[in-house]
Amino acid sequence: MKFRPINKYLLVQKCKDDFASSLIPEEFMENLSPYTVVTVVRMSNDCEKISNNDLTVVVQTNGLEKVKTLKDDFLIVSEKFVVGVLES
Repeated sequence: MKFRPINKYLLVQKCKDDFASSLIPEEFMENLSPYTVVTVVRMSNDCEKISNNDLTVVVQTNGLEKVKTLKDDFLIVSEKFVVGVLES
């Protein structure tokens, strides 16, 4: 099943911190930091600040929302919770 975000939302996937995630369960990691690093998988057509997919961005952790459907779970965030873009 595909998810197409609308209304300035981004479909994202969390970037894994392999060391920390091996030591601390994910539900506790979310409470440790006010920010989370994610990769943009797909974006709404009306986004103004994010220009393309596959960007790595920093978002406010409390802005992340899990959408549960019958078959899949999706992680979304409103564009307004993006605080920066990570560039190499």
